[in-house]
Amino acid sequence: YEREMKHLLDQVAFIKATAIPMVPTLLDYRNVAVNIENTPQKKRILLGNVATLGYYGAWLREEALERGLPLIDQAAGFTRFLWDVRRTYPEYMLALDGIHPTPAGLFVMAHTFVEAIETNRCLSRAELLVSQGKVLAAWNGGTLTETAGSSSAAVRFVFHAQGLPWVLPPEKDPKSKESATFACRRLDSGHTLGRELVRVIGLVPNTYEVRIDGQSVGRFDHTQLAQGIELQDNPKTPQYQQALTVATLNAEKTRGPMFMVGKEYERVRDSGGVADADTLPRLALQIKDYEKQIYAANQPKPDRYEIVP
Repeated sequence: YEREMKHLLDQVAFIKATAIPMVPTLLDYRNVAVNIENTPQKKRILLGNVATLGYYGAWLREEALERGLPLIDQAAGFTRFLWDVRRTYPEYMLALDGIHPTPAGLFVMAHTFVEAIETNRCLSRAELLVSQGKVLAAWNGGTLTETAGSSSAAVRFVFHAQGLPWVLPPEKDPKSKESATFACRRLDSGHTLGRELVRVIGLVPNTYEVRIDGQSVGRFDHTQLAQGIELQDNPKTPQYQQALTVATLNAEKTRGPMFMVGKEYERVRDSGGVADADTLPRLALQIKDYEKQIYAANQPKPDRYEIVP
């Protein structure tokens, strides 16, 4: 493992690219221990694998540190999540067989990856100060223009974000603790990794309706708006709906032609034959078509905001 990993990292460095080593997800100790199908001998073997994976992970952390490389520690991500959830649900598992992650486990992996490589945890921020009939603004993660309004009337502005919120595609059972939705909510991923903040200071005491492109997304009082409201998890916003379209297209690509590519390779592996001459090119065209749709749909658009009493 050491020899081949060093060779791989050396080759990536040789082509002037940056490798991102990833410590693999853990082999769940509790799953191994409580699974009634595991014989004592099998448990000893599996628990030995737990120790081996831990040793490999420890070596990889040090190697990444020595080389000055970023590191994705999936074992640590799983451990933190399980420690939190098992205080409420002691028998909770991220991998029902101890190895292959559930949708919740896959989301924990995605969260851990983004958390490790993305230093800017705020997707966008639009802050406005209403004072003496003027609207002063500050922002990041986009461009804010066309500000207008007063402390007692409507405040309006246009914000063009640089990115879309992190939205999950529809799931069969989002209420299940095995779902990606459960993990996303438990980790509060939108808030911790992609806040969309709108803050308006100086409004007279009142309740205000927030509209984006004419769509009402909620009512908030002046104190809530002064503290800042987060929109990344609000399904009423146009940007959320746009991100949902992108996530749904990506899920269709993964569950459709991408899945069938894997099945074709499995067939070739099991039969010892060759890939069908038509199947892979046809699936490749379908994947390319999905990617074209995804990149067309994922471009952020300027949105018109209204804060109306």
